[in-house]
Amino acid sequence: MLAVGTTIIFGVMRMINFASSAFIMLGMYVAWWACNLFHAGVYVTLPFSVLVLAILAYLSFKLAIEKVMFRDAASVIIVTIGLMYVLQNITLMIFGTTPLNIFSDLRMKFYTVLGITTQAIRLISFGTSVLLTVILALVINKTSYGRCMRATSESQEIAQILGVNAKFVFISAWIIGIVLTGIAGTIMSPLYNITIGVGSIFGSTALIAIVLGGMGDIRGAFISGIALGIVEALVSVFVAPELGQSATFILFLVVMRFKPQGLFGRGERVA
Repeated sequence: MLAVGTTIIFGVMRMINFASSAFIMLGMYVAWWACNLFHAGVYVTLPFSVLVLAILAYLSFKLAIEKVMFRDAASVIIVTIGLMYVLQNITLMIFGTTPLNIFSDLRMKFYTVLGITTQAIRLISFGTSVLLTVILALVINKTSYGRCMRATSESQEIAQILGVNAKFVFISAWIIGIVLTGIAGTIMSPLYNITIGVGSIFGSTALIAIVLGGMGDIRGAFISGIALGIVEALVSVFVAPELGQSATFILFLVVMRFKPQGLFGRGERVA
């Protein structure tokens, strides 16, 4: 989900969101706040969490991203990294340094699928990711809004000549990407101690998945994210736990050696 959300932003806006780890952290904190506010579970309060994340995404776009969206890559990198630290420090001021936890009965339920036993909450997280990715793919490929998004990603100038509101497409792509990233944090929040640094666990892996799948390709980001998770889990179990994340980097380097554009990426068009 984190890789798909970041891919949407890159595919349309041609910028990498280095603040994605902060938004997955915000998704967890928003989930904790919603659970305590409504005295309900994470999945019951998910619509409220999505609304809060959408508001935060809009504010971050208007206050930070809109100003540098069409500038050089260095400006975008500096601003998104700065945004990450700002969000972390604001969250620290509001919630403090004490790790927070969300209790869920699903943590104690296990199911066996194809001979593999796993927590119910992990199955739900996986199913939610698949469902939202399929819905997103249908929206992009089958709706008029999706055609506007694809046209803008190809050429903003031509899309505007054809009547597309490019500014609306950019801000909606940013909100969709951030909300997907936040949802990833929300649905995983019962599995982790919630701290301001929790998002960094996933940030580097998500960026690898984006490049591995092909920059801007949603299908590639989703499949690569699953592949990296499988490789890391297998190496951690059958080789050594400390080598799990190293295996994902090795896989990345091997693929880049033989297919630099990524698994599903396309080469640059030459006139």
